[in-house]
Amino acid sequence: MRRTPVLAIGLMATLSLIATTAWADGNDTAAASAPAPETTALTPHKVVVLPLTFTVYQGSVGAGIEAVPDWTTDARRNLEAAAGVALKAHGDFEPTPLPELSDDEQAVLREELGLVHQVVASGATFGYGEWHKHLENFDPEIGDGLNFLHEKTGADYAVVIDGMQIRQSGGQIFMQIALAAAGVAVVGGAGATVSMAIIDLNHQTVHWFNSTIGVEALGISSMDVRSADSAQKVIAGLMKNYPTVKALSSAADAHTLAH
Repeated sequence: MRRTPVLAIGLMATLSLIATTAWADGNDTAAASAPAPETTALTPHKVVVLPLTFTVYQGSVGAGIEAVPDWTTDARRNLEAAAGVALKAHGDFEPTPLPELSDDEQAVLREELGLVHQVVASGATFGYGEWHKHLENFDPEIGDGLNFLHEKTGADYAVVIDGMQIRQSGGQIFMQIALAAAGVAVVGGAGATVSMAIIDLNHQTVHWFNSTIGVEALGISSMDVRSADSAQKVIAGLMKNYPTVKALSSAADAHTLAH
């Protein structure tokens, strides 16, 4: 008779365990079948890459420099393709083709890009010396001259790529080697500079910009955008810290052109 309570307690414990297990199994099933929370994907902004003005020159001994059309075509194609890849990889942008522009639109574009270059050149000075003290005076606005691009393409942003590359001739390389052998200091005299800017077509401002410089000496260059691989590295390097504007940032306080 004394074993009855023990059996009852054991039976109750078993039933409790079964109920707990069934409750847990039921909740596991519910958890497994519950839909995952929805996430809202960000819609990329349409961006157009404007016609490049980048030019490649050939230097020569005593005759200055001369533009080389084939090299220029290769460099522009490579830089434009690299910009498309970098913009899309960033996730915020969706490159869209630039439609054919009328003669009047091209004239307006050339004029407005001159203003963009002035804004970028002005902004770049704040990265030197004591210019940071006057950072509040920087004005990224360019006016509404490029409104037609937004209306014509639906793009929110436009990309400007500019610069130049100077390649040494065989005669220049020979001269540098001869001078170096004679103990004379050799100055490169060749190389490349590439600048990139992103224009906010909705707010009519220079949204972001950056630039880089490569030097060529004795025919060896750290940057040759006639090569697709080199162009990819250059553009990827320029956009590495986007949207921070390097020229407008200091070690203590990074400045971003925000709206």
